[in-house]
Amino acid sequence: MICYNCKSENKEKAKVCKKCGADLTYIPWRPGIKWHIKVLGVIYAVVVIAFFTARVFLDKYDRNLPTWESEYPMYDMTKGSATK
Repeated sequence: MICYNCKSENKEKAKVCKKCGADLTYIPWRPGIKWHIKVLGVIYAVVVIAFFTARVFLDKYDRNLPTWESEYPMYDMTKGSATK
């Protein structure tokens, strides 16, 4: 059995490491690829939900930018020529 703390080789039935004294009955948890995918999926879902929620609630604060037609009413862009 290899010690998770110092990586030294120990007997299979040993309860503590002969080199560093770490408990060999305790196996530390290490996340696998499925755990990482779940966490990234949750983060992605939270970001998407937050974006659309912000769009709904902040819609009234959108700036009303001027359009070409409101700034230059003398030009009619649909006909391709200026009206006088």
